[in-house]
Amino acid sequence: MPTVVTVATNVEDFPPSVGRITFYDSRDGYFYVFYTRYDDKYLVYRSSPNGINWSDEVVVSHEPLAHGLGFHVFFDGTYVYVAYATGTYSTTSSTSSTLWLRRGAPSGGAITWEEPIQIRRAGGYFYISMCKTASYYYLAFKAYYTIAKSYCIHVYKSPDGTTWTEILAESLGTGYTPGIEIAPHPIYSDGILLVYARYEASALNYREYDGSSWVTSGTFGSKKSNSYLTRFSLATTGGKAHIVYLPSNAGGELRWQYFDGSWSSINVIDSRTCNWPSLSAASDALHVFYTVGSDVLHRKMDYDTLSWSDAETIATSETSPRRINAQPYPRGYLPLAWRTGTARPYSLRFTYIALAVTITKTLSETVKVSDALQLALAAL
Repeated sequence: MPTVVTVATNVEDFPPSVGRITFYDSRDGYFYVFYTRYDDKYLVYRSSPNGINWSDEVVVSHEPLAHGLGFHVFFDGTYVYVAYATGTYSTTSSTSSTLWLRRGAPSGGAITWEEPIQIRRAGGYFYISMCKTASYYYLAFKAYYTIAKSYCIHVYKSPDGTTWTEILAESLGTGYTPGIEIAPHPIYSDGILLVYARYEASALNYREYDGSSWVTSGTFGSKKSNSYLTRFSLATTGGKAHIVYLPSNAGGELRWQYFDGSWSSINVIDSRTCNWPSLSAASDALHVFYTVGSDVLHRKMDYDTLSWSDAETIATSETSPRRINAQPYPRGYLPLAWRTGTARPYSLRFTYIALAVTITKTLSETVKVSDALQLALAAL
């Protein structure tokens, strides 16, 4: 099993896999993790050159967060974008909380931040997702009481990550919170795939955006009706958008489907009572992390055969492991974080796995070991 360390013990909370709280910067070899601090509710981060020794906390948010779950971290290889909600959550006010987006430039374990941009005011209960295509950034979220006194979903689009235009605003007409996530479209180079799970539905909903307009919507898969489903994970690679999900937030068999213009049938990865899945589309394989009881598990899918490996144990006998969280598109190393504990303040646990490294050489070249492999050898 990989080495697991405790990064923080003063954690208010952080979102499940859709929230994405950790990344590895392959340019200089630093890991980063984000969480809401217990004592004052500010969003903070820590960094590490080896996944074991961590920096002091550095504050990210300009105000306390409205809720520990209300943030999202997206790293595009150059900049890190952090969306977070401040204020207080309310079902009777449309202005009690505010969604902000802040861009930072990571280097050597530190992040230089720009001023936060205000995106939207709402009653609150934000759930946030981001992705990037060839030419655009996309920001999606669900929130209560924006265009109607109900849960609503919104999608924004930006050419540069700083100027944002709303391209979707829809009230779901329900008092029950849905899960929501976006990923690059597997066919349209500048499009996205939006997936959301309504409480009352017995299937998941999806919408396709081709880069200029919404072109298709429908349903797929199967979920337990009249049940919450916010614990699913979406990633796109190799002409397919992949999703892993459960029958409901109560847990159950771990399901996988892919979309390449149409949806595949449901494939069961693990038939036990699973929970908290997080998907990572790496260059070597598609990775999924999840829990069964007190264990954190890992499986890989071969892109050519679409077959899944047996389960590998990442950590065992954890205390109520929750909110498994992997970097969606890692390079070199794949960082993984999760929450433990039965009451606030929680602990944040962390580990990473080295991704398979392919070394090529011509007759006139000398083989050089990649930075990622050097770090792996140094950790032995």
